[in-house]
Amino acid sequence: MYGPLDKETTAVKSVQKECRFPLANFTPGAVNGDAGGSGLLRAVKYTVPQAAKAMGIGETKMREIIRNGEVPVIRISDKILVLDRDLESYLQGNYGALKPLATKPANGLPPLPKHVRESDLMRKAS
Repeated sequence: MYGPLDKETTAVKSVQKECRFPLANFTPGAVNGDAGGSGLLRAVKYTVPQAAKAMGIGETKMREIIRNGEVPVIRISDKILVLDRDLESYLQGNYGALKPLATKPANGLPPLPKHVRESDLMRKAS
């Protein structure tokens, strides 16, 4: 009986016979000489909607993050795939204590522009 790696190796050998280019140094699942099997082939991949859901954000925000180059992607034709390890890396880079935002008045509205605050009308009103 074949194990998963044996099946994969057998499949690679059958492709090698049909391929114009030699695959003698090919290791299934290897990337950049990584023979440990942690390469792109075996990596967990998400579509953009799946990646957004996994991160707990909207699809539009996920596409914005991708468009800004903050998360690397694999593009195959019109399909965009995101690796789970890249999502994890992105989240780790954004992990930490929340920094206070610029102070806003208690009502949540932005402060009035200086020329309005210092106008005669505002002085008369107070």
